[in-house]
Amino acid sequence: MSYSIEIDERTREAIREILSSMVNPVKIVLYRDKFCEWTEINWCEIAKQVVSEIAKLSPDSKIIFEEKTLSENPDIVKLLEPTITSRIKVPVVCIGENCEIMYLGAPIGEEIRTFLDSIILASTRRTNLSPKTREELKNVVKQLQRRLYIVTLVTQACPYCPYAASLANSFAIEGEGKIISIIYDASLDPELAEEYGITMVPAIIMGLEGFKGRLEFIGIPSETDILERIIEHVKMGR
Repeated sequence: MSYSIEIDERTREAIREILSSMVNPVKIVLYRDKFCEWTEINWCEIAKQVVSEIAKLSPDSKIIFEEKTLSENPDIVKLLEPTITSRIKVPVVCIGENCEIMYLGAPIGEEIRTFLDSIILASTRRTNLSPKTREELKNVVKQLQRRLYIVTLVTQACPYCPYAASLANSFAIEGEGKIISIIYDASLDPELAEEYGITMVPAIIMGLEGFKGRLEFIGIPSETDILERIIEHVKMGR
């Protein structure tokens, strides 16, 4: 079924205002494949419409938008192993040169706020994490032998999910390429939530690359809580 996303002028102006804070260009890549045609709604097309429209509203064309085929990019697939790879049924949107922030789904509904915030984070490289947390994280990241992923399960109608997702994104930006934030739309593909027994969102799963993730939080954790869990995973990965 074909759907079209229309953004009214008032919303366009609001997006322009948010994106006016951009400093450096940001690369956004939409990875799609045959799975886009397996569902009633082609979410890859919706993701394409949303991201391409946002790119057009960026100042001085600072958003560089590209489309690629997921199956032809094994490095991206590897980032999702083993927690998510077997169930990719939605578009994968990467933000930043190192794909530090990933969206599995289409950034619409409540998640549009987080998506725009992610672009600003990737552009300015400035987060709201406290100086103490940033300093401790910097020391912890040095000990990481492999990348750590933070998967935040959200839904398009969840009003609290953007806060949890933005917090995870901040850790990814401060993680020097060793922390990947994955925003996972559980309303489009509920299998991951079912596997972990998750009945409420936001929920956060964390794990080291190559290892199955562990459910860490239901609700919005503090930055201190996330830092403590990161430290635990670093110790497990030594």
